[in-house]
Amino acid sequence: YTFTQHTVIEDTTPITDDDPYWKVFSNTLKEIGFKFAPEISAGFTDSRFSRKLGLRCIGFNTMINTPILLHDHNEFLEEKVFLRGVEIYEKLIENLSNIPLEADA
Repeated sequence: YTFTQHTVIEDTTPITDDDPYWKVFSNTLKEIGFKFAPEISAGFTDSRFSRKLGLRCIGFNTMINTPILLHDHNEFLEEKVFLRGVEIYEKLIENLSNIPLEADA
């Protein structure tokens, strides 16, 4: 066999409190009581292309206590989980969009 694509992960997104984006992201989740734990996903997403451009990317979802049925038959999400996810994303977008531009320097 041969590999059709060779991927070397060189570009990562910092998850330390000295990074302004991670700090706002993680503090927002803590403020609203959303429990989370950073981990590395074995699957690839298109974010690897964005990272190559120097953009920060964090894989994140709000599917709390939901069976992992992504791309499976009868994939579902309970209404209350979906609506809570909307609230979480609203708060994240509000807080992340208000980071001062100097943070990119």
